[in-house]
Amino acid sequence: MAFPLVVIFFKDTILITYSKKTYILYKFNLIMKKRLKNHLVDKRPWGEFEQFTLNEKTSVKILTINPKKRNSLQIHKNRNEYWHFLDNPAKVTVGNKTWLVKKGDSVFVPKNIKHRTRGLSKPSRFLEISFGNFNEKDIKRLEDDFNRK
Repeated sequence: MAFPLVVIFFKDTILITYSKKTYILYKFNLIMKKRLKNHLVDKRPWGEFEQFTLNEKTSVKILTINPKKRNSLQIHKNRNEYWHFLDNPAKVTVGNKTWLVKKGDSVFVPKNIKHRTRGLSKPSRFLEISFGNFNEKDIKRLEDDFNRK
């Protein structure tokens, strides 16, 4: 006697099991709920970010800055950030310095220091790891091309 199979695909995860294995389905559901709780894709006027963890030991995102767009010139009181650039060049500002970064470059942004990124001719992606208490309300915008406060 054959039992029907259950196949579940989600991004980078696949579960294949017999439909009668309800305990496995239950455990898989719990694991995926925990993963999804902090997973988020958020579109912004300058591009988007995909968030993988939030307020665990670190908060981890991949940001995409669209060509010729830039995010706010901003500061954070409660967190430091580490950026690692994944592909196309971008311009970064940290404090009073602005420079070109390329694939493989890393930047550390201490809390209370103004910073921003700007895309050039192609979308630029970078890994952002935040250390400290992460909260979007911690953003103090000093300049913003999209009139956000």
